[in-house]
Amino acid sequence: MKNQFASLCKKIYLFEFFDTFVLLYTLSGIMFQEHGISDAELTQLFIFWCFSTLIGNVIYTLIAPFVSNKVIVIWGELIKAVGFILWYVFPCFWGYMAGYFLWGVKWSFQTRAWENLVYNETILYPNGEELYTKICSRKKAAYYLGYFGACFGSFLVDLGWTFIVFSSVIPLIICALIAYFIPCRYHKLPRPLNVKKLTFSTVRIILKYPRLFGMIFLLTFCMGMSYLDEWFGVIGVEWGMQKKYVGIIYGLVLMTLIIFSALAYKCEKLSQRQLYLMIVVAGFFFFLVGENYNLFGLVFLILFYAVYSVVDVLLFAQIQKCVTTQNERSVFLGVFSLFEQVGSILSAYMMWIGVQFGSFKYGFLILGSLVCLLGFTAVLLNTYLRQKKIASL
Repeated sequence: MKNQFASLCKKIYLFEFFDTFVLLYTLSGIMFQEHGISDAELTQLFIFWCFSTLIGNVIYTLIAPFVSNKVIVIWGELIKAVGFILWYVFPCFWGYMAGYFLWGVKWSFQTRAWENLVYNETILYPNGEELYTKICSRKKAAYYLGYFGACFGSFLVDLGWTFIVFSSVIPLIICALIAYFIPCRYHKLPRPLNVKKLTFSTVRIILKYPRLFGMIFLLTFCMGMSYLDEWFGVIGVEWGMQKKYVGIIYGLVLMTLIIFSALAYKCEKLSQRQLYLMIVVAGFFFFLVGENYNLFGLVFLILFYAVYSVVDVLLFAQIQKCVTTQNERSVFLGVFSLFEQVGSILSAYMMWIGVQFGSFKYGFLILGSLVCLLGFTAVLLNTYLRQKKIASL
């Protein structure tokens, strides 16, 4: 049993690693701009990606009663690979939009099917539920480690976009193979989708766990900010770096994420109010990136990701543990994914507004200020509810 659990964990970590060991992650923005995409169009593409994830959630909800989570995960990896090929074959705004649509669908599949698969298999083993936070921490570290490896792709940019694109497809195929060998406890939901019942079920769960949704909103908004790493390559060029060296930005940030995500479980006893205070600090660091919109701003960017990575692991683990049944967890993950994409849309829109003022700099200032305000509000509300002996936010 112990060997089986170790084997499962190894597959989970390998999947997370190869899912992000994709050279295009650090270079896609530069590739787009070399084919005529402006900063404003780049933000529009990201906003469209966020909307496509909402469509992906609908697709997942429709097919989940008939297809196992493992199969959906495999499909997602292959769909994303097709999206990258579309970018290569049709290097224009609409081709990039089509690829982003497939990527968004895959993202929704992974957010729900993959997280369901990991949790369901983990809790089958002795102490699996107690070890879940540690597994979340380490799989997040593996996820960022894959990104870190992809950072070196910027040094290979001179080999051409053909090499970069097709080298990015290979890890996705490896992920599909890894997922194939992961066992799946729940092969399908018990019955086909009933929209009316699903709606009532969602409302019931929201009423049953009202305190979760303040946590979800704050976490997913911060997650939306973290996903803006898609633009680091472009931002690095604006800071005066050559495109072959922009991977250094990703490398430093991701090394920070790897270390702090892997060690986040050691802070498991932090209270919700302390985590909300950390969100305020993260927002302040994000603001300082805008105030120092040059290579010195990289210091504050690293500090933002250090604080965010701890909050990400701990809040998500707390939320997962509050949901008691498989059906509730499936609905919850759908709501979480929806909030996540709304957070991403809001973050991307704030950056778009910043671009209208002339630079991504103003997007950092706007987002950082907003997160400080939201985090501080959560701290005050949490303190008020504790004093009134009401369930905390």
